[in-house]
Amino acid sequence: MPSLVWKPAAPDLYVATLDGEFAGYVSAVEELHSAFGPHAQHLGSYRSFRTASSALGHWLAHAVGCGVPPRLSKVALPAGL
Repeated sequence: MPSLVWKPAAPDLYVATLDGEFAGYVSAVEELHSAFGPHAQHLGSYRSFRTASSALGHWLAHAVGCGVPPRLSKVALPAGL
């Protein structure tokens, strides 16, 4: 599974990077955590951040394992992240 680095971007938003490139994010609304891929593909909604972040990791691992590069985007993150 890819080793993602997670950083909070807002109280209800966490951004993942992989090798310094944007890999996806998890947003939280009330008690649901929604995972999104690098091109905002919705990967599902879960009851915890841990499960939602794992969904992104598994999705990336599957994409790479199938020989399909996930096409990560370089996104400039604020310096404080």
